[in-house]
Amino acid sequence: MEGKTMGSLKKTALLATAALMAASTAHAADLLDPPIFNHTPEIIPAEVGSNWYLRGDIGYSVNRAPSGRVVGGPLFNEGVDNTWMAGIGFGYQFNEYFRTDATLDYHHTFDFTATTPCAGACVNSLHSADISAWTLMANAYLDFGTWEGLTPYIGAGIGGAYVSVDGHSVRTPGVGTVNYSGGDRWALAAAAMAGASYTITDNLLLDAGYRYLWIDGAKSGSAVGGVVPGNVNYDDLQSHELRLGLRYLID
Repeated sequence: MEGKTMGSLKKTALLATAALMAASTAHAADLLDPPIFNHTPEIIPAEVGSNWYLRGDIGYSVNRAPSGRVVGGPLFNEGVDNTWMAGIGFGYQFNEYFRTDATLDYHHTFDFTATTPCAGACVNSLHSADISAWTLMANAYLDFGTWEGLTPYIGAGIGGAYVSVDGHSVRTPGVGTVNYSGGDRWALAAAAMAGASYTITDNLLLDAGYRYLWIDGAKSGSAVGGVVPGNVNYDDLQSHELRLGLRYLID
């Protein structure tokens, strides 16, 4: 009887040991399986408009007389009056020290005058014309850091000018008047700037500066009735502009 009991106990112990080993093996296998993560990457929305800005400017232009010429030779005693300008633009601030913008400016009509000498005893001929221009410029600036809200800068620009000549008349006292038709043309333009901006708020800056503007030239139309050949050319239009404007940072 005792032998049977001992045999049953051994059998039970063996079965229990086998069951424990199977459970341990399964648990170990579970530990070796790599964990599975259901991870959805976070989507960060892009900052549309960050570092972009809008600008608007007005200014007073001190104009330098261009060199005038006709088929017969150069004009003399050229003169122009001063005028005003206004413009808009948009730009991008790359970092604390560098920014770029594109600007569209209107340069109001100014009067051009000149003379041509007359041989003999006749009086010199008197020339007059009205000239205006639109400029479309790509500009780059270097900002020199900010102190107490004030940021000095320098810049340069390149682009084109659409120059309009609203007629040109040549009056010779005692002889008569020759009129040229108006003329429009695109010309190369370049600029150099210096100034400073002042921080009014986090998004608004006051900009005061100087700009030198050069335009390659302008040209009138032909003489009405073909009484004289060719056109009137106005080479090297230049102006010194005192400008005041606002820049609005878009966040």
